[in-house]
Amino acid sequence: MPNDYAAGLRAYEAYRATRGSKAHDDAPLPDWAAVSAANQQAWASFALGAIAGATAETCYSTHYLNEVRGLAVSGQPAPSFAYFRWNRPEIAAAWHAAWRAARAR
Repeated sequence: MPNDYAAGLRAYEAYRATRGSKAHDDAPLPDWAAVSAANQQAWASFALGAIAGATAETCYSTHYLNEVRGLAVSGQPAPSFAYFRWNRPEIAAAWHAAWRAARAR
C-alpha cells in the first residue's frame, strides 16, 4: 500500500487540534516534523484506510495500531477504539476528526 503522508499529516493535525496538542494520556503531541518516522507511517496508514472507505474505528484499530504494534507513543498498550467510544468520547471524537481530515483531499 503506498504512503500518503499529506493525508497522514492532515489527520494528525486534526487529531492534535481537537485534543489541544495532547495525546490520549495527556502527554504533549509534537509538531509533525518531530513525530517519528514510524508514527508518521502509522498516520499515513490511518489516512489511506480512511481514503479507501474504512470507518474511523477500522482505521484506528487496524491501520494505525498495526503500524505501531498496538502501542501508544508512551510505549504502553494503546486503548481500543471501543474503550475510547465508551469511556473517553472526546478521544473518539478526535479520531473521527482525523478520519474526516484524511478524507478531505
